[in-house]
Amino acid sequence: MKYLSRKQKFVYTGLLAIFTVLTVAFFRNNNLLNLSILSLCSVLMMMIDGNKHIVRLFFAGFILGPLAEAVCIHFGAWQYTETFVLGFPIYLPFVWGNAAILFKRLTFYTE
Repeated sequence: MKYLSRKQKFVYTGLLAIFTVLTVAFFRNNNLLNLSILSLCSVLMMMIDGNKHIVRLFFAGFILGPLAEAVCIHFGAWQYTETFVLGFPIYLPFVWGNAAILFKRLTFYTE
């Protein structure tokens, strides 16, 4: 979707980010549904730019965000009621990946 303007990319990313948060809020007890919806949101967010840099950024957030949370969970900063690996829910890496893309777009749009 390289034909989208900066503003359109920002709006679509913002809507998908809101949808990401609402998905986690409303379906937090259904890991499979969360995982399915969030992976779809992630693919759509990456397709907005359609370049390898945004994919790398997504996977950096996908890996580093949950690892940082795992450290905090290990030391007792917080805990999740529904956990899967390293003390966090299975869908959490997708949330972090989507957040990384959103922050990139926020900085790009505000330049």
